[in-house]
Amino acid sequence: MKYDQKIYDIQKRLSEEGYIVTIDGHDGPQTQRALRAEALRQAAKQVVKQTPKRLSWILRFALARAREASTWRGIIMLAAGSWATAHPDQAEAVIAAGIAIAGAIGALFPDAVGAPAAGVQSPGVSAPSGRPVAGSTPTDRGPFFEP
Repeated sequence: MKYDQKIYDIQKRLSEEGYIVTIDGHDGPQTQRALRAEALRQAAKQVVKQTPKRLSWILRFALARAREASTWRGIIMLAAGSWATAHPDQAEAVIAAGIAIAGAIGALFPDAVGAPAAGVQSPGVSAPSGRPVAGSTPTDRGPFFEP
């Protein structure tokens, strides 16, 4: 192996960061291990940096779902089904109560709080399909879009 000034500079920076490398300008196993470790450290830094933004999005998404009656109906049905499975002697009563509560939620609350009443068209939504019109900006685009 011949001496390389770029490798020497990299080894010097790695050594300053606290990695144990021989600063000789040769690309050996110590240098490769230190480079892999530094790459992992940099990747972890990026994840930590992005975490608050992602957690903020998850919280907004969860709160938006919590405003929908269908979410609560699903939670009630899941709880009733789980209870009925764990307590077979009470299954009939629990399932009947769960269905009654879920039905009441469905009858008394709109699917999304703040949703327009039946027959009222929202701005930016086409009447026949209910899908957003081109140019309208949806407020909740799903988990794969940055807010």
